[in-house]
Amino acid sequence: MTVMHDQDLWIHGQGPLDAWSVLHGQAVEHVEVELMEPKRLPSENRKSYVFRLSGVGDGGSDVVAKLSAKPVASVEAVVYADVLGTLHDLGLRFYGLAAHPQVDMTWIFVEYADGESYQVANEEHVSIAVSWLGNFHRRSAQLGAVGLPDHGAAHYLELLWESWQNMDDAAPSRRDAESRATIARVKATIETLMDDWLAIAEMCAAMPQAVVHGDFCRKHIKIRSHGHHPIAAVFDWEHAGWGPIAPDLGSIRMHLGGHRLEAYRSAVSSVWPSVQAQNLSEIAHLGWVLRRIAAISWESQSVPFPRAHQAFRRLEIFNEELGAAIRTPVWR
Repeated sequence: MTVMHDQDLWIHGQGPLDAWSVLHGQAVEHVEVELMEPKRLPSENRKSYVFRLSGVGDGGSDVVAKLSAKPVASVEAVVYADVLGTLHDLGLRFYGLAAHPQVDMTWIFVEYADGESYQVANEEHVSIAVSWLGNFHRRSAQLGAVGLPDHGAAHYLELLWESWQNMDDAAPSRRDAESRATIARVKATIETLMDDWLAIAEMCAAMPQAVVHGDFCRKHIKIRSHGHHPIAAVFDWEHAGWGPIAPDLGSIRMHLGGHRLEAYRSAVSSVWPSVQAQNLSEIAHLGWVLRRIAAISWESQSVPFPRAHQAFRRLEIFNEELGAAIRTPVWR
């Protein structure tokens, strides 16, 4: 844990306690501030910063202060206020937004998710997380898009095009044969996917639509007590949108154990009775593909820069996984 004074944590001239004070109209002092992510303060071009403010929330609870680009903060705020805020038993307390006074970034303040870290080997944790996801999809589907970005097939096609462009931008500056071979392999996989895109778009349009987390994985889940029953607390909604349920089910396949798809089906059967276990398996497989498209897009943003060795290694792994996924019989 990295605990520092607020003035040591100022980003572009403002720190988390200062922003919290502005939001509530009164100064706050003698509060412990923990730098959660990153573990150290890097250069000021980082996309987001996350802090934990001890004891400033309701009943002396802790609060997470996250500084990110305005569009990212806006998406998270919509989820916490307009989606989870109406599904009271499923969400964390949302305290509000505070615009940064000097740069185009916004602070968002949310209840800190205490509890146990999610463990994929823990059957109870898996069951709780999958049931939570099914209930969330079922109930959020009835709310509609509520102003969230469209994360249908066109969104992932755009990510593919962006990845391709990033590969093209990087190629002239990469002199080592290994990096150039990775770029060629990733571009070949992208070409294969684009050849299949009409079928992918049709599958996305045909499946149930809901609010999707977009990065539903173990690091964004805590298991906490709620009365006599443990429940899931899910956070970090910056990749959320309205679209097919596949990406979140792909995360179940990736991180939470595919054998739990039946628990998900039970949770959504009242609104989507036609969805069967076999359908969900195919949807989850497509979701795995979409999640890997997103991962490659994220890593591809780093490849034009000189020190991109880690990004190239991750690209190689993601591309191998994506290539294997689109060669399986269920894909064809």
